[in-house]
Amino acid sequence: MIKELPQDTVVYFTDATHPTHNTQKSKAWIKKGQEKHIAANSGRKRVNLNGAVNALDPCEAVVVEAQTVNAQSTITLYEKLLENNPGKKLVLICDNARYYRSQLLQQWLEGQPLIQQWFLPTYSPNLNIIERLWRFMKKQAIGLSFHPTYQAFKSSILHFFEHLDQYEYELKRLLTLKFQILDSPLSNST
Repeated sequence: MIKELPQDTVVYFTDATHPTHNTQKSKAWIKKGQEKHIAANSGRKRVNLNGAVNALDPCEAVVVEAQTVNAQSTITLYEKLLENNPGKKLVLICDNARYYRSQLLQQWLEGQPLIQQWFLPTYSPNLNIIERLWRFMKKQAIGLSFHPTYQAFKSSILHFFEHLDQYEYELKRLLTLKFQILDSPLSNST
């Protein structure tokens, strides 16, 4: 369906993420009988990101860092998408977060004839490919690395998005539009 849209239409999957400044759990090999100490932070400070990834070009992602992810930061993201795609129609696929349905955003969208929001079914992050980008970012930018300061943590994340082209091969394999439809016992009940 996305590939059948007119050529002047660009489709983005949108969402927010909030990585917390701390060491992330992961897997590693360690020799039996030895201990491995992992440095950690005691902080809870987050990097709030509101983002969009192009459905057909996974190396094109637009990310806005915000104090809070809300209607205002979503408008900022949408304005950036319009700026990056002059004269093109935008279809923005999003989940059902409050800020996507907020009155402020809906009023703003009334004056934006080039933007359409398409909403995913409730509780279906598996259908939003930007969720896969967030997970990949956390693996690459945060992973097993210890970031002693919040600024180093934030810089690592922002550096990842500034250099997405370095991950082109992995992103093209990971962020595809081929979704596995799982058979639900609820849908088969008689």
